[in-house]
Amino acid sequence: MLPSEFRFYLDDKIVKTEEEIKRCIAKGASNAAAKQRAVNLIKRKKMFEQQRDTLMSTQFNVESMALQQENADIALTAVEALKHGQQELKKKQDKMSIDEVERINEDIADTMDELNMINEALTQTNVIGNVDEDAVDEEYAKLQEEMVAMTLAGGSASTAPATSVAAPSTAPAVAAPKPAAVPTATP
Repeated sequence: MLPSEFRFYLDDKIVKTEEEIKRCIAKGASNAAAKQRAVNLIKRKKMFEQQRDTLMSTQFNVESMALQQENADIALTAVEALKHGQQELKKKQDKMSIDEVERINEDIADTMDELNMINEALTQTNVIGNVDEDAVDEEYAKLQEEMVAMTLAGGSASTAPATSVAAPSTAPAVAAPKPAAVPTATP
């Protein structure tokens, strides 16, 4: 019989004993045999209650022990998992060292420095030869005079020959497109 079934059996016995006690008491307090029977039934009821309480305490202890075993199994599983995880972490850590990480970081920094130097070199002005600023100013003044003369003569400034020297700038030099030949009309 299972503990829970036995407990129900004892509960049933206690209920039946109480009913019998009530019947004996109902027969009257003057009946000595009924009184003696009621006293014996009360003792039996107390015995059943003690057995039930002992059974419940034992069942509680057994369930507590099972719970403690389950908790111990869970703790053991957790410890084994932690141990396995630590071993795997150690294996991975053995594959890399702080020296290797520092070397990789230094290589990355060197590569970044080289890229920065390349970018700086690409953005520098590439002017071929030194240009005399005075010569540039003279050329500019000469072109202005020619444009004024053409305007006075009735020509347009756009038909003037395009001969100029670019002033130095910080932007890379770009070749200007050659002007297209202008057809001349014959009268």
